Amino acid sequence: MAEFTGVFYGFYSNKSIDIVFDALKRKIVEMGYLYRYNKFKEEESLFTYRNSAMLQQHEKEGYNLGKNNEGCFCIEAKKVNLNGKALLTKLDEYSGFDPYEIEFLFNNIYYYFLILPESVENSDFCAKIKNDLTNVINQIN
Repeated sequence: MAEFTGVFYGFYSNKSIDIVFDALKRKIVEMGYLYRYNKFKEEESLFTYRNSAMLQQHEKEGYNLGKNNEGCFCIEAKKVNLNGKALLTKLDEYSGFDPYEIEFLFNNIYYYFLILPESVENSDFCAKIKNDLTNVINQIN
C-alpha cells in the first residue's frame, strides 16, 4: 500500500471553483511554477511544480521540500454541502466570550483541499502557499 505524503489543509468558501482556479493559475504562473489541471467526476485539481526535476523528485518521494526548500503542492476542489456542528471559540479575532455550539446548514458551497510538502509551522514556503491561497479566495468578490 502506498504511503500518503504531504500535510493537508481544508477550506470552505462560497467562491466558485472556476473563479478561484482562474486566480490561482495566475498566481502559480507569477511564482514561476507550472501546473496540471485535472477534473474527475465532480472534483477538480491543480497540481503544481517548478520544473521537471521537481516533478521527478515528487514522483519518487511524494510531497517533499527540495534543496531550495520548495516543493510541489496541490489544490483540490469540489462543490459540497456543509451540514455540521462546531464549537465557536473566536469570531473575527474576538474571543472574549464563552465557547458555544453553532450549526452549519449550507448547500452548494465549495471545499478546497490544499496539500503541502510540509506543515506551515515548519516551512516558510508552505506558509506562503497557504497564505496565498487564502488571500486569493478572500480577494474575490
